[in-house]
Amino acid sequence: MAEVGANPCADLDRLLRHAPADVHIRDITSATCCVGVWGPLARDLVQPLTLDDFSHEAFGCFRAKETYIGHVPVTAMRLSYVGELGWEPYTTAGLGLRLWDMLWEAGRELGVIAAGRSAFNSLRAGKAMLWCVLIAVTVCALAVHTAAIRLAFAMGRDNNLPASSKLAKCHPKFQTPVLPTVIIGILALAILVVNIRQPQIFTVVTSIGIIMIYLAYLGVTVPLLVARLRGTWQPAGEGRFSLGRWGLPVNILAFLWGGAMTLNLIWPRAAVYNAAAPYHWYLRWGAVLFVAVIAGGGFAYYWFVQRHRTGVLAEHRSQAPDTPPVVTPAAE
Repeated sequence: MAEVGANPCADLDRLLRHAPADVHIRDITSATCCVGVWGPLARDLVQPLTLDDFSHEAFGCFRAKETYIGHVPVTAMRLSYVGELGWEPYTTAGLGLRLWDMLWEAGRELGVIAAGRSAFNSLRAGKAMLWCVLIAVTVCALAVHTAAIRLAFAMGRDNNLPASSKLAKCHPKFQTPVLPTVIIGILALAILVVNIRQPQIFTVVTSIGIIMIYLAYLGVTVPLLVARLRGTWQPAGEGRFSLGRWGLPVNILAFLWGGAMTLNLIWPRAAVYNAAAPYHWYLRWGAVLFVAVIAGGGFAYYWFVQRHRTGVLAEHRSQAPDTPPVVTPAAE
């Protein structure tokens, strides 16, 4: 029987007082040692040192096995209290140092780290943090998905996209634009599939996503700044929020910040874009190429095809209320 060493005296006392007469209890704590091997590479460390199968199928969670790690006899337990894969190999106190040295030497090339009991707390908190990140990413993904649907619907309603009438069509019952929802969902899944086992592409895609957000902000701050410099900007009416005399300096600061961040993110640094092999020039320049293709293609489509078509679709135009008939008094 193995237990946490925080309160062995109280537990031993309870066992001795309640044990049946034919049960013999002996405390072997001082003669036993344990080395916890935990982490995502725990199996890579332990498996080469033993002849037994330490795979998940052969050695499931919360199971124990009498085996050897190297030349050290151990009782290996498949359990972990840090939220990661791991084992607790137990051996005699006299063989503890040999077991430690063997695991330490074998783990050097895997980046093994020696940690004490207090590491439990931070490692458990790290696992909780991962769940928080997962929830946050899910919520952000849903928010971005919703925003993209609204954008596609609005641009379709204004006849600014190919197949605008289909993109702006809402489900008669749920009043939801179905086609933009499906298309954007498929595009998002395609990006995820492309990123599988491709860390270089993942870096490029995430950087492009952030760059496009800053470009969207610049799409607002630049026209506002131009209007303010030309003197055509009309502040909010009476009783509404306005930056007043701070409007121009804040607008200039927003423009400079957005431009600087866009330049900083899009700059083809080797340490950011395609930092690991295999190296390809199109990955290093991926952000620049994507923005150039999207901006150039979008402008060409607008200039040669779309600019003469822009306008709210007939089925989405607001209808003016019927003008009530005017009754004039009859002349006397």
